[in-house]
Amino acid sequence: MKAKVNIRVEYEGSCSIIVMDAGENRINDDFVKQFHAALDEVEKNDDAKVLITTGTGKYYSNGLDLDWLKDQTAQRMTELRFTLNNLLARILTFKLPTIAAANGHCFAGGGLLFLAHDYRIMRKERGWFCLPEIHLKMTFPPFWTQIYRYRISDKNVLRDIVYLGKRFTADEAVKSKFVDLAIPGDQLLKSAIQFGEKQLAKANLSPEVLHSLKLDMFESELKYSKL
Repeated sequence: MKAKVNIRVEYEGSCSIIVMDAGENRINDDFVKQFHAALDEVEKNDDAKVLITTGTGKYYSNGLDLDWLKDQTAQRMTELRFTLNNLLARILTFKLPTIAAANGHCFAGGGLLFLAHDYRIMRKERGWFCLPEIHLKMTFPPFWTQIYRYRISDKNVLRDIVYLGKRFTADEAVKSKFVDLAIPGDQLLKSAIQFGEKQLAKANLSPEVLHSLKLDMFESELKYSKL
């Protein structure tokens, strides 16, 4: 059975907020379609200067919808991998500054979604970041590997994430320098909005120039998204 999907867009000042509100926020084809539709809506709003994504409850995203995937053909699974690549690439090069405000667990594909953002904030008292593919007996597609290699600069940290599937709390992730801030849950979204308004929206960045700069910055990585 396919996990339900509920993705909506809210606005606060200059910040557009994509809210994933379906429990574990498992990634399937409906998830990807709704997320793209939300990004389309944000791009059409000229008043939006910053993009924030967040979830509700215990999860930011718990990764691929494995219960649904096990009933799919190999071709269908490959198609989902490519469509998810397109979504990750779009977030990675989005024309607005992006902030992931992780309200809870960021696991597997949800962790990659989290890492694709420019800035990353985690809830301090609850939620882990983890890429548990080693425990699922799965490997990473080349593009996903490029994302985590770019975002996680400490090779020893990267070793433990990939080889051991280590779970990181918010404080541990900040210490390991792949998360910017650890914020108490009741202040998480407010802090993300304040950072977006005060640090990013006020910079009055050109969306077109920012998009072009991101395309240049990730030129090597993006080549793998097409494979």
